[in-house]
Amino acid sequence: ADPEVAVAVRKFVGEGGGFVGIGEPTAVEYQGRFLQLEEVLGVQRYTAANVNNRKLITGVKPAQHFITADARDSLSFGPLAGQVYATHPDLQILTEQDGTIALAAHTFRKGRSVFLGGFTDSPQNLQLILRAIYWAAHQEATFNKWSTSNPNTECAAFIQSGVCAVINNSDDPQRTVLLDGNG
Repeated sequence: ADPEVAVAVRKFVGEGGGFVGIGEPTAVEYQGRFLQLEEVLGVQRYTAANVNNRKLITGVKPAQHFITADARDSLSFGPLAGQVYATHPDLQILTEQDGTIALAAHTFRKGRSVFLGGFTDSPQNLQLILRAIYWAAHQEATFNKWSTSNPNTECAAFIQSGVCAVINNSDDPQRTVLLDGNG
């Protein structure tokens, strides 16, 4: 990872920006760390260089979170990049898979980050990514404007034209609730 990029991302998130990292964001073995944005993400990956240095930090496991609010089935992200552990006690561990953190949310100074240990393409995971982006951007309040309740559907609203299209992304008939511009 380019140190200048890592510094710029830390600054951006620290000042209130958002960051969503999938797999091994900023992964390079350097100064005993593998994920160079560890303090932003709140997680680190086990490597041969740091396996003996791990401090027991458990994070918190909230019963509900904005990011996972639409999950209808158990979440699965496919093969994960490696064994990941919490490095900050305020890390919100949203999902674990195969004994490791698969999805986590973290507040870093004025900003927010989301870590996904892997990703597979599915309507539920795409909805989760969308919710992660809204959460990281501090935009939860606007999420229910021009959206649908079913992850197999989506909405395209053309406000100035007065047109809204609801799209079924599956091969099967779907039922959904359209959340208009008023939420």
